[in-house]
Amino acid sequence: MVATTQAASVPRMVRAGLDRVLRAQCGAQRMPADTHAARARKLTRVAELFEREQRWWNVLSHWARQRDGLFSTSADVEVTVVFARAAGDAAHRAGSFADSYREMAADAWQRSLAVASDSGVAV
Repeated sequence: MVATTQAASVPRMVRAGLDRVLRAQCGAQRMPADTHAARARKLTRVAELFEREQRWWNVLSHWARQRDGLFSTSADVEVTVVFARAAGDAAHRAGSFADSYREMAADAWQRSLAVASDSGVAV
């Protein structure tokens, strides 16, 4: 009975985590980006949030793969496999977005440093 309760709480926990990440992502999109440094900070924050999203999807994917052997019918196993694969794909997508935002943030930091060195102003 305890295992069923704990297992059922994983999707609920992941959903709550993903909801928190989505709210934080919306907040990060509202961050000012009027300078290269501000843009770099914003992009870094967005990258961090996509990494967090990726971790949540990985938790769900791992949980679904663990459940593979718990079902007796092939239809249940197929749904579980598809579910695990979809969560894994979502994790990969979030990781790709995180990588892209990290690259954009690095570029923005470089531009900020270039402007600062050209003008003699600290970043």
